[in-house]
Amino acid sequence: MPHGGKRKGSGRPVGTGKFKLPTKIMRVPESMQDEIVEFIESKGHSLPFYANPVQAGVPTALGSDESPERLNVYTLLVENPDETYFVKASGESMINAGINSGDLMVVNKKIPAKEGAVVVASVNGEFTVKRLSYKGGKPFLMPENKKFKPIPVNEHDDVVLFGVVTHSIHQVV
Repeated sequence: MPHGGKRKGSGRPVGTGKFKLPTKIMRVPESMQDEIVEFIESKGHSLPFYANPVQAGVPTALGSDESPERLNVYTLLVENPDETYFVKASGESMINAGINSGDLMVVNKKIPAKEGAVVVASVNGEFTVKRLSYKGGKPFLMPENKKFKPIPVNEHDDVVLFGVVTHSIHQVV
């Protein structure tokens, strides 16, 4: 009798395992095993998404959305996984841009920092998040709160841009 390989009638019937779906054997890095199991068990980290908007003004009747779509927050927030990181905001200088102290910012290192972009930068070794602006051809890192002063970028300053902020996630209090 031959050993190994697929044999008729062997194994668990399709769709009867833990996930009630056909499965496939694959090799994965041991260091990612827990993360992959969590991903599978959460159905790909997708959550119900009801497409009908909820009014923030005058209440209106919600439409019947019996079968919501599935939304994967990761794919919504992260365009370039290898070029994206998360960092917490601190301070009040960007509150008028919707970035509050304690917010989780999604930062993409691949997006070019154009005028008007909100960037994470290091200025002479100190990190900041500000809006990139130019006045008379000279770059400035602009706060979004009138209580704070713009930071002029001089030619002798050690300035490094670490990416463009694409999203700010904050907790509602």
